[in-house]
Amino acid sequence: MLSNELEEQNIKETIEKDERYCSFCGKIITKHDEICEYCGARQMMYPAKKWSTCLLLFIFLWEVGAHRFYAGKPITAVLFILTIGGAGIWWIIDLIMILTKNFTDYQGRKIKS
Repeated sequence: MLSNELEEQNIKETIEKDERYCSFCGKIITKHDEICEYCGARQMMYPAKKWSTCLLLFIFLWEVGAHRFYAGKPITAVLFILTIGGAGIWWIIDLIMILTKNFTDYQGRKIKS
């Protein structure tokens, strides 16, 4: 029975955009599942980020990538700082993404509320 479980896991090595791993049993579930259908464990659901907060952080603290830290993207925030907003190009892209409410957090959820 253990070999069947291993085969099942090896068949599907990559997960789809709307899926994630259960934080308790490791099985693949949809991102929006509150309870894992395999082990019954309640999943950690984080509140959505506020669009107005993200916009204000971008306007006043864009030099330090505060909007990216807020979205839970520390690696790209540091890169944003080191490249000075990608020499302005990344800055413009982030501004457009935030204004059109297409900027996403680390889980891929749009920051639009």
